[in-house]
Amino acid sequence: MNEHNSNSGDRARMMATNSNCSLEKNREEKVVRGIFVVQEEQSSNDNNHIIGSRGVRRKSARRKDDSSYDQINPNKSEVNTILRVTYSSSDIIGHIFEYGHMDTSEQDKSKHKMLLHLQDIEDTKLKITLWGHNAYYMHDFLANNNSLAPVVVIVQFARVKFINGRPFSSTYFDVSRVFINNDIDEITIYKNKLVSENGQQLSSSGIKMIASKQDTEHDDFLKNHLFSNIEDLFEPLEEKTVIIVGTVKGIRQNIRWYYLACSNCKKSAKEKESSTDKVDGSHEVAEIVTYECTNLKCKNIKISVIPRFKIPLRVQDNTGTLTLTLFDQEAKKLFKYTAKELYDKNKKLGNNLELYPMELKVVLDRKLAIKIDITRYNVDNKSNLYGISRLTENADIIDELEKNNLTPQGSWWWEVMSSNRNELTLAISAIILTAFWYRWKFSSSSNGGQPPLPPGPRSLPIVGYLPFLSRDLHKQFVTMANTYGPIFKFHLGSKLHVVINTPELAKVVVREKDEIFANRNPTIAALGSSYGGRDIVWSDSNSDWRNLRKIFVQEVLSNKNLEASSCFRRDEVRKTIKNVFSKIGTSINISEIAFSTEANVLTSMVWGNTSAEKAKSSNFGTQLQMVSANIVVLMGQLNVSDVFPSLAWLDLQGVERNMKRQLNRLDEIFTSIIDDRIESNSKKSKHAVGNEGKKDVLLVLLELMDQKNVISINRTQVKALLQDIMVAGTETSTTLIEWAMAEIMQNSDILKRVQEELEEIVGLDNIVEESHLPKLQYLEATIKETFRLHPVVPFILPRSPSKDCIVGGYIIPKGCTVFLNAWAIHRDPHYWENPLEFNPDRFLRNKYDYIGSNLNFFPFGSGRRSCPGVPLAEKMQMYILASLLHSFDWSLQEGEVYDLSEKFGITLRKREPLIVVPSQRLPNQSLYM
Repeated sequence: MNEHNSNSGDRARMMATNSNCSLEKNREEKVVRGIFVVQEEQSSNDNNHIIGSRGVRRKSARRKDDSSYDQINPNKSEVNTILRVTYSSSDIIGHIFEYGHMDTSEQDKSKHKMLLHLQDIEDTKLKITLWGHNAYYMHDFLANNNSLAPVVVIVQFARVKFINGRPFSSTYFDVSRVFINNDIDEITIYKNKLVSENGQQLSSSGIKMIASKQDTEHDDFLKNHLFSNIEDLFEPLEEKTVIIVGTVKGIRQNIRWYYLACSNCKKSAKEKESSTDKVDGSHEVAEIVTYECTNLKCKNIKISVIPRFKIPLRVQDNTGTLTLTLFDQEAKKLFKYTAKELYDKNKKLGNNLELYPMELKVVLDRKLAIKIDITRYNVDNKSNLYGISRLTENADIIDELEKNNLTPQGSWWWEVMSSNRNELTLAISAIILTAFWYRWKFSSSSNGGQPPLPPGPRSLPIVGYLPFLSRDLHKQFVTMANTYGPIFKFHLGSKLHVVINTPELAKVVVREKDEIFANRNPTIAALGSSYGGRDIVWSDSNSDWRNLRKIFVQEVLSNKNLEASSCFRRDEVRKTIKNVFSKIGTSINISEIAFSTEANVLTSMVWGNTSAEKAKSSNFGTQLQMVSANIVVLMGQLNVSDVFPSLAWLDLQGVERNMKRQLNRLDEIFTSIIDDRIESNSKKSKHAVGNEGKKDVLLVLLELMDQKNVISINRTQVKALLQDIMVAGTETSTTLIEWAMAEIMQNSDILKRVQEELEEIVGLDNIVEESHLPKLQYLEATIKETFRLHPVVPFILPRSPSKDCIVGGYIIPKGCTVFLNAWAIHRDPHYWENPLEFNPDRFLRNKYDYIGSNLNFFPFGSGRRSCPGVPLAEKMQMYILASLLHSFDWSLQEGEVYDLSEKFGITLRKREPLIVVPSQRLPNQSLYM
């Protein structure tokens, strides 16, 4: 039972134990049809008032509890009519047909009130004013349901004003309880009659709301609804209400954080046409903006508007990321502001869709339990657009949800096995794991005099070292290296893993025995993101991989093509500078700026700027940001199916299913753009396309696809290569730029030197061009120092030997997974002086390249499996950073401190996003246009 300000929810307490609430059987019809459950008129003394020509004149001061008096009717046509004014303590039942927004008392701004308009089946109407906690309670319920559908209410002990026996208004200062859509018999009877007599006029959502009731937070999240992962919401199959647990990772840009609502019905309002025709045929626009309600059922012609929250939150769990819309009711729980208060406080933001009030930042990285309604619209349209029905930060509720469900919030083995949601799955797992144990127990034999395996920690039967892995693996591996030596092993289930922690041993792998270690050992997530390992990153070392890498290096990223595509890079970087200039004085997220710039550059380089492709690129940019975030999460997640291949068919964590879903989103866009380009090229000669001077990547690949010669490429490989470029390219550069900006801003001397170099090479009367980059030696050293201290891929990408071989006196078996711990090597005091100090000068004194010639520093790997995209990445990272640091001065937003904590995954990102405030640095504003 939903009951406000009461510990008991049973009908007996409300309706039977209180004499003022007792319902006589012969009055039932009045109860279920009319406004009043009980009406107890109090006695009064008419002699306390003397009626005169000017109305009521007190004979003596009237007591506070006087309940009636007479007055002259103000209607001049009935001057001599006396109105009988009576007060009564009553219990009220009726449904709401209109309500106002939360307001404050004119006398005391700390007191909040809310106006309701109640109506019964016989159309008797009554205005109600709720105060204090009752007002908050009613407002929260109505805002949460966000509908004018009938809501049945009982209010106990209301003091109602009557004029000649008819109700006029009521103010509740001392209401004992408020009941909304409850299951008390009288409300049930009332709702049934309301539906039966007005059912044709009520929408299905209205009837649903009549039947609904508010549950306690505990019951709503833990008892009444199914638990879900985010991945299950991408393609909804049925109408239902689900609960998810996720962390807020951001707020989507280009969508307004509020909407202007009709003050009467709370639906969206829009500006009315306010122009008038003049004699000369021109139009004159009215200075005063007026609004009209978009709700056809709202009968109010003249309305006022009030801002209400409508915030697109990016919520993430370990199965994916999804945008969920946070509306007014639940938003106020998080921000402790109304939308109007934030709107008034941040009017300087204007209509800029990319800016949000700083007060909204408090929601970032907060873990929430969220209730979501999957509607018929979601099912029919396969739509993953959802609103947040209810949320909670209650740690006990979240912990219990994660304990009782196979939640993806932790990806380690014991979190999976502690769930009791699916007994069948666990039974199957137990059987298969038992078989593994017998195999492990009885198949061990002597190594026949071969060198031993590397040392390492003792492992448990079946699961190996899995239960002991921490979330910060890069740091744990350093601790393990101090214990077991520079090369050590550990088992995860049935699979052997080897970690190498020194440049000397890394040299054996990537130089001396590079051909043996040229294979990958891709995870299920990696295969799912790369068209089954048909790309450059995850393919084994074979003829297809060599051909694809050759095409990428010699054709796509040749010096000629890089030079030809410089115009694309310049255009997009200039757009970014213009965009940041429009936000001067406000807070921006460096990661989002870097990502959008990199994504725009790559889409321009990959498939050009035709109008049709621009439209698809716009859609692709939004999809890419979402898909990249999901892919990074899935790639960094420890998957039970990788540890125990025999369990892979179960896909216990849904990683394979979710990764395929991410790739399908990209594939649809790739396929469409490729088909459009093939059709376009067929209508004009290839020479005409190429002579435009902007030969994009897609054109190069399609020409090779047509050649059918030694270096030809098929359609799947084209798409796999595009995926590598777009996802890996954006993730690497975005992460590096955010780390570099964070370190540079924390070290004011370094920032000063970088900007002085830019001023000397570029000049304050000029913008950064790519021709300036080779001369910016200190900035280049700063970027390399960022890569040293914060390698984007801390373990590089794992390798796998194609046969047994010896490294460091230990045997490395064929098919095992080998990690090169770049994070540890880059911070090893044996090779770096003061390794934890951010000092770009070390790269001025000693020359290090990005391809790992000196294995003290190899952020992009080394050898034949090093990253082939280094020339483009190096150019883009320097160009974006140089432009941002030359064009603007930067500071943290007020109250913020520098935070350089890490978040481990397949990439090593900042745990907290870098939020900064730009200010104009160049004297000539035209340089920003």
